[in-house]
Amino acid sequence: MSRAAPFREGLPWGLLGLTLGISFVAQPGKFLAEQVELPQLLSVGSTLFHLSHGVQLALLLACLGMAWRPPRNRRALMLAAAALAVLAVQHLLLLPVLDARVHLHLKGMAPGSSHHHLAYVLMEIGKVTLLVALAVASGRPATAKRDNKAWSHP
Repeated sequence: MSRAAPFREGLPWGLLGLTLGISFVAQPGKFLAEQVELPQLLSVGSTLFHLSHGVQLALLLACLGMAWRPPRNRRALMLAAAALAVLAVQHLLLLPVLDARVHLHLKGMAPGSSHHHLAYVLMEIGKVTLLVALAVASGRPATAKRDNKAWSHP
């Protein structure tokens, strides 16, 4: 086992934990703060998402780099690239629209209904699914085949 193996195997799990913690615990949990007005909560949420996207980008690029290193893990490469594509769509297409809605709230205006938030949530669920698959794929030797005895159980 190479010295990079624990990092290669652990990094996707850390990224998954970060994504789950921010997107599905911290973000919804902030709305439990009764003393804070909705526009401020939305502003905090926007800031958290921008920060987490930067961290996710760095960690996904590291996952790509680790999967690219010999022995290459094509499955992990494809999964990391797919998760990176989801993050790019969220950050470049959806987050600006959601940020504009937050700014309307901050100005005291109530924006109409929008499908953008639902699209973001569905993409986040998809990204989490990709990260689980990436974490599992990163823990397997790149050369392992399904019929390999190393993967069979007695």
